[in-house]
Amino acid sequence: GPTDYARWFNLPPSKEMRPAYEVEWSFFYEPFFILSSSAPYYYEGFKEYSYERGSFACELKARGWKFFVLNNAFVLHDGFKLTNMFEFFLNKKVRKELAKTAINHRLYRAELIAKIGSQAKKCSSLSYRTLEVLLVLAGHL
Repeated sequence: GPTDYARWFNLPPSKEMRPAYEVEWSFFYEPFFILSSSAPYYYEGFKEYSYERGSFACELKARGWKFFVLNNAFVLHDGFKLTNMFEFFLNKKVRKELAKTAINHRLYRAELIAKIGSQAKKCSSLSYRTLEVLLVLAGHL
């Protein structure tokens, strides 16, 4: 992904933490990030299994924010809610939660377009919208 771990591992040693290089946001990129207090508030409508970090990162990108990888920082994530990428086909509760998430994402993007205009349209793609429709349909099986 955009983080480019090989590049990060090859950075020269440093005693201070600083931005090492800029990365571009892209679909399905869900970075962990540190923001200043001037950042827009995080959308709290995401409560189920979702793509919340990626969606918020897209909002930041649409608002003109830039993303940098820090030289001396690394985050470990202790697992994901879905251990099997096909779990939503097998578990009705998970399918329903993913369906709610897909609807939430649609509402979020509509609100975002109303707030910041056409730049927010970059936070969607045909493949992503198709996935949302499939998730909603799967939630009713």
